[in-house]
Amino acid sequence: MSDPRTDDLNRWLAAEETGNLDQADALFARVVASHLPILQEPAGLTAGILAALPRPSVSNRLAAAWNLVGARWVRAAVAAAVAVLGVALATLSVSRLVAFASWSVEVLAKITGIAMVSLAAVAETCGAAVAVLVDLGRAAAVVAGSGSVPVLIAANAVVACIAFLGLSRLMSPREEFS
Repeated sequence: MSDPRTDDLNRWLAAEETGNLDQADALFARVVASHLPILQEPAGLTAGILAALPRPSVSNRLAAAWNLVGARWVRAAVAAAVAVLGVALATLSVSRLVAFASWSVEVLAKITGIAMVSLAAVAETCGAAVAVLVDLGRAAAVVAGSGSVPVLIAANAVVACIAFLGLSRLMSPREEFS
């Protein structure tokens, strides 16, 4: 004779073991509904949580907006740059301003060209490195699939032992004969 309280539980576990996931989900929902009661939150819980959160005042909002502009040293640097630019525009002639603008555009173009060439070289080098890594990964997959991994590990251990013996012999103190 079966117990009606555990029938759903046993059927759910059986469905999980057999891999029938849709039936297992439905049975799990029935088990949870019958054994775990739904709890109702107390009245006013959300309002109490929201009331407990700190609210910024109007002055804090102005301070936050002012801090978006940047730190004091950033504002000072921008103010100094604007002052220097204003003095430069007031004291320089139009021909000098145009010459400076064309020179600065030329320098910016040269810097951009150099940066693009450098980025292309880096991308080419990274592409070659990725190709080498892909080839090494393929070789590692072939070796791992062939069953010769223990032989390679043993060979690497023998080479490491020989290298250690050679280094210890080279690093050992020697007696000098006169």
